[in-house]
Amino acid sequence: MISLEKAAALIPPLPDNYRERIARHEAFWRGELTDGPLLHVCTPRKNVAIQYPPDKRKWEDADYFALSALQRCAATEFLADAIPSVFPDIGPDFLAACFLGRLRFVETTSHLTPTLEKWEDLNQLKFDPTNVYFRKMLEYYEKLLPYAGEKFLVNLPDFHGNADCLAAWRGPENLCMDLFDNPQMVHDGLKFVGREFKKIFHYFYELLATRHLPCHAWINLCAERAYGIPSCDFSYMIGTDHFEEFLAAPISEECRMCDYNIFHVDGEGVLKHLDRILSFPNVQVIQWVPGANHGTAKDWIEVYQRCYRAGKSVQIGITYDDLEAVFKHLIPERTMLLYYASTREEADCVIKRIKRWQ
Repeated sequence: MISLEKAAALIPPLPDNYRERIARHEAFWRGELTDGPLLHVCTPRKNVAIQYPPDKRKWEDADYFALSALQRCAATEFLADAIPSVFPDIGPDFLAACFLGRLRFVETTSHLTPTLEKWEDLNQLKFDPTNVYFRKMLEYYEKLLPYAGEKFLVNLPDFHGNADCLAAWRGPENLCMDLFDNPQMVHDGLKFVGREFKKIFHYFYELLATRHLPCHAWINLCAERAYGIPSCDFSYMIGTDHFEEFLAAPISEECRMCDYNIFHVDGEGVLKHLDRILSFPNVQVIQWVPGANHGTAKDWIEVYQRCYRAGKSVQIGITYDDLEAVFKHLIPERTMLLYYASTREEADCVIKRIKRWQ
């Protein structure tokens, strides 16, 4: 296994226009972008081999995790407005696992085994800084932060708060029944998650801020101040009445935690809540992810236009075939496009086409 120092040495310095890129991200957050869309384009870097591919089953080996993250950064060209970053990640249930349960790891992700069998046990939960997953995340940060700032940024962890955290503890089916059988316990649980999430989020944010690093996360946006990625995959399973009764207030409170927010709307089942999500005042951007086999950007123009009408900007993953529909129907200054090219030649072609969209 090579050293972290040698792996970091393979990563080029931050782009010469790094500060200009951050300024464009800031302008996008504020709705003040004036010269076309915010554009994140990545492509494989030639002649850089990845010896340590991502594998979450190796989560206990912090050196492997750090090497894998550094090699992926070295093997990627970050073009247009993209900002090089590394992602310390052990899966979407990280926040829940900081309090309760054991994560089950597969190669690409992890999931928590539900262990909150009785709601009465919620009163016994408290954050333990010696928790194995929290300590391991800190270890990832300790290994990556010494190399950050000159060559890349370090992402915040993948946090899933509100009902997604409760669903990880209780199991989604049990939590659905709790909405009818134990509504007050659900409300109490959501308040508990909100309080604790705020503490843990700001703990990791301060690890970046005290080193004068901008805030960056898996969603590929950057900010000089804290930003959040509110979401609720669990809401796929419930109706609009239950969303309003149980989730509207906690999510609104979560959105007040940060200066900016991009709401991650994942899957068609969450779209029934889109109007309510669009009503949250401190959400500046919507990321709509339709999911595998549910079309691409050109098939969801109406969703993006609903977001515009509500005063929100949008972040969209696109394919080459989406470009004509995007150019025809969307607003460049209120759009962030994500494009992953197979080659540098393809990336340059796409950037050239998009730069003409004004």
